[in-house]
Amino acid sequence: SHVTYANRIMPSSIVDGFASRLQVGSFGVVGTTIFKDKFPTTPSNCVLIRSDGGAEIVGAPMIPYVVQVLVRNSADRTGQQLTEAIYSSLSRNGFQVYSGFQGRCTPRSTPGLRYTDENGRFVYSLSFDFTGLATLSS
Repeated sequence: SHVTYANRIMPSSIVDGFASRLQVGSFGVVGTTIFKDKFPTTPSNCVLIRSDGGAEIVGAPMIPYVVQVLVRNSADRTGQQLTEAIYSSLSRNGFQVYSGFQGRCTPRSTPGLRYTDENGRFVYSLSFDFTGLATLSS
């Protein structure tokens, strides 16, 4: 049987994969404290994941993406500690499986205070380069 690259990984799949990985790592629960693409009004203490997509490299099975993880918390130190724990978990070297596909996370930046929102909650940001392997079919 011949192996071909069936589809490029969609940004929504990357976000779903990161959300699942954070849930498995006990950083929260998807839909309750881990959200995708946009912060909800509540809860105050939660994590947001979004992807800017990636540039397709014609004929290459590896596809680069930029993934942003935002941690919002009403307590500055608690938000910082959670951000650092997520950073440590996601920035390990090597390939890891994210919801049915493989990819490598490389940190673009160390954890940093991004801003406080309109309700005075602290928002920390992390950015990762994520290189995903296109899905395979045989």
